Amino acid sequence: MNQKSKTSREIDRAWTLLALICVAAFSYGTRVWLLCGIAAAVSVLTELVCLYLRRIPFRLHHLDAGVCGIITVMLMPPTVSYSLVIMSAIFAIIIGRQMFGGRENPVIPAAAVGYCF
Repeated sequence: MNQKSKTSREIDRAWTLLALICVAAFSYGTRVWLLCGIAAAVSVLTELVCLYLRRIPFRLHHLDAGVCGIITVMLMPPTVSYSLVIMSAIFAIIIGRQMFGGRENPVIPAAAVGYCF
């Protein structure tokens, strides 16, 4: 698979998530934007800490941990507490992405791990 089609697929995924977030914000209010922002930021920060501890250099493709955080929020009800979103995002990255295969060889989706938490 060439790089152009992979980049195109990632852009399509980002536009799809943006549309879903807009619909959720229209239906449930602007709290959805805050939850998605918190989950994305916590997921990316957790990914950076895990990479630092494993002595792996940061690459641009590691930012898709934020997508995992947003998907985790989209699986939860809009009335979920902020602390649960933060803990679920951390759990999803540490257990789902780092312990069980990471980005290249995932055994189970990290967002599903965070939701199960």
